Amino acid sequence: MNKKRIVIISTIFIVIVIVLLFGTTYAKYKAESIWNYYLETKEFYFSSDKLGIEPIENVDNQWDGESVYFSLKNSDNNDDVTNFDIKYNVTCETNNGSSCSINGSNDSSYEGILSTYNFCENSTNDGVDTTSFNKVECEVNGYSWKNAPAIKELYFDIIDDTLDSVEVTITATSIEPYKKKIVGKFLLTKDKNLVGNISMDYKSYTNNDNLIISNSYDEDKCIKLSWDANNLRIDEDEFISSKADSNGYINEIIAKIGSKDTINYTFYKTDDKKYSTNDFNLTKIECSN
Repeated sequence: MNKKRIVIISTIFIVIVIVLLFGTTYAKYKAESIWNYYLETKEFYFSSDKLGIEPIENVDNQWDGESVYFSLKNSDNNDDVTNFDIKYNVTCETNNGSSCSINGSNDSSYEGILSTYNFCENSTNDGVDTTSFNKVECEVNGYSWKNAPAIKELYFDIIDDTLDSVEVTITATSIEPYKKKIVGKFLLTKDKNLVGNISMDYKSYTNNDNLIISNSYDEDKCIKLSWDANNLRIDEDEFISSKADSNGYINEIIAKIGSKDTINYTFYKTDDKKYSTNDFNLTKIECSN
């Protein structure tokens, strides 16, 4: 096979791949567009302030670890309102496998109904209270009978409070009478100046070294601390529990630090090297009752 023929065949192959890829994407786009148009012709609206057909990114760099709120609506605006009930399902998923609970249910999924209701709108200046009018009374007297937007306030919680950051995907899917999916991604990062943090400081002295661990949270915290006992030997026994290496030297402890408090651990070196906080591995853990 000569080079010219190889080039021609390769070019044809590349063109076919591009057409297939583009064609699939375009077909999917058209199908979704047609379906969305169909839903609108049925006056079906299912939306959210923080979720969309194309996933909406919600960034919070000052997350305090508390509940994160969003809402579902049966409308796009005050005029485009669905005039029938919408049954929906909401799911919550994290990027690191942490447990996510919706509306305090201790479950990562939640089902509900956006119920439709109507009201009589008096847009005149005649001063008549139309809140108790039914449809006939409303229209006979020249007022407007309208569908009222329904809003469901929802929230999610991340069960693991030791996380400094997490990415959460919220997916809301209408189940009845039509199916529509909207998605939101929540990029949450804790501001340690607001919610507190656990920090370490290491001091070297002539005969020993000190590791100072500080808790700036407004509540007690528990930590797990580990190190290489071949290099550093701890000279303390004030902790919840400990583990030792094969030589019997403690190389891991679990301790509790009070709110706005510090603990100080004394270490002795087995050599003349300089050590720092980088030689310790510290993680926050749940305190056992």
